[in-house]
Amino acid sequence: MSDLTFKHILELADDYELLLLDLWGVLVEDGKTYPGVVDTVNKLLKKKEIVFLSNAPRPNYVIANNLRDWGFSDVRPEMVVTSGDLARELVNNFEIKNPKVYHLGKDRNEDILLDIDHIPMNDLEQADILLLSVFRDEHEDIHEFDEFLKKAANLPHLLNICSNPDTTIPKGGIIRYCPGHFANIIEQHGGSVIYTGKPETPIYELVFRKKPNIVKRFV
Repeated sequence: MSDLTFKHILELADDYELLLLDLWGVLVEDGKTYPGVVDTVNKLLKKKEIVFLSNAPRPNYVIANNLRDWGFSDVRPEMVVTSGDLARELVNNFEIKNPKVYHLGKDRNEDILLDIDHIPMNDLEQADILLLSVFRDEHEDIHEFDEFLKKAANLPHLLNICSNPDTTIPKGGIIRYCPGHFANIIEQHGGSVIYTGKPETPIYELVFRKKPNIVKRFV
């Protein structure tokens, strides 16, 4: 077996037209950037086209603000694509105008539906869409929604959207249970879920819709 040769990303950048940079676990963790990352990315920003790609269930302008706060230079919202963006697009383009949306997660991610025409619902049976952005840390009750999600799985008219496919992430030495964990419970009870983030294809298709000048090449 041959040894792997690792190269710095600055040595590889010129081989590509577009760089997709993930955030959590790549650039940042628990709100702090990894050593050397800010300097390297700022050098890349001066010479390459970059899209920051994230499974955050938030609008891109929120994440762009975070990136600037972390020290990444001149990051604009159009340079960011999030799973929240795609979830917003699905709600906005739903088959009926002003869909009735039950948002499980609005206690912590309410801005995912900001400026999107919809009718907020507290009755799941009357909703058209169940939007999942909910997360709980390991010291919280991660089973509090089990019966609710089982009910969602048995409502055939309901469109279930998971705005972050991640099931867990590390956060400050603990485990955070993400929307993907709760979406899995729906599937375990026979329901179906649309996942809007990595590694599913639609988020990458959204990137290329925003970057029509970039030619997709598959090797």
